[in-house]
Amino acid sequence: MGAQSRCHCHGTGEPMTSTSNKPIVRSMLRWLLAGTFLYAGGSKLAELDVFAVAVDSYQLVPYGLIGAVAFGLPVYELVCGFLALLSGRWRRIGLAGLILMTLVFAVALVSALVRGLGIDCGCFGGGPVSSGGLWLALFRDLLLWVVAVYLYIQELSVISRD
Repeated sequence: MGAQSRCHCHGTGEPMTSTSNKPIVRSMLRWLLAGTFLYAGGSKLAELDVFAVAVDSYQLVPYGLIGAVAFGLPVYELVCGFLALLSGRWRRIGLAGLILMTLVFAVALVSALVRGLGIDCGCFGGGPVSSGGLWLALFRDLLLWVVAVYLYIQELSVISRD
């Protein structure tokens, strides 16, 4: 089987490569990542009082700062999610913010797990405590971190090629 049996991309005569779909995959991942944080931030702002209870349940924030954290965190999620959808420097800033945020979330989740707190993670606003909820939230958070890091590294590789 010679060169004639190779698969060609959309009839252009050019061979398909494993990298031909990378921009599409990156774009889909970026939209999913940003959409997750836009949804999470929006749902928290929609029920700020419920989210404030979730923040307080972690027992990490002084009582006097709970309101500020409960408001500031979803705003930060919305800003970083929006920036991740833009291009250039703004996208990198948004992705870096999401990387930092997922690390902070992971630390808070591990802290709650280590201390045996049976709480709702508060990831998408408030809700009932589910069995394994914090473990699932930690897994989801680490998956989001991996996606954000991958996208950030890809953004840096685009800069280095320019």
